[in-house]
Amino acid sequence: MGEQVRGEVAFREPLQTVADVLQTIDAYPQWNSGMLEVTVIERDDVGRVTTAAFVIDIKLTQLRYTLAYSYAVHTVRWQLVDGDLLNQFDGEYRLSHANGITIVAYAIDVDVALALPRVMKRRAAETLIAQTLTGLQTQCKPA
Repeated sequence: MGEQVRGEVAFREPLQTVADVLQTIDAYPQWNSGMLEVTVIERDDVGRVTTAAFVIDIKLTQLRYTLAYSYAVHTVRWQLVDGDLLNQFDGEYRLSHANGITIVAYAIDVDVALALPRVMKRRAAETLIAQTLTGLQTQCKPA
């Protein structure tokens, strides 16, 4: 069974500025410290990534996986296509904006194909969320 983990972060930047960062998937290694490589496999007719392969550092090894992306108003979703140590890695970024503040809610459902205690799986998922949101905050700060 996978771990469902959620987190959120607030920005003073316009919603579209934050959305542009999240939709520029091939640039994730520039601001997500655990992400080593992104290879875009396919884009849609407006240039958004629809399939991408990733390599991330999970301290003990490198994890490789491929995600399929879909887009809705103020939402970026993904589903696991394949992964060497993942059984599940589905999630979304959902953006909202009110009173000059943009909120990014990040949710993932993740399960690794390793015999690990549930608490370790949850901690790894929480670390992934924290790394991503911290990097996103750094990337979205105005120059």
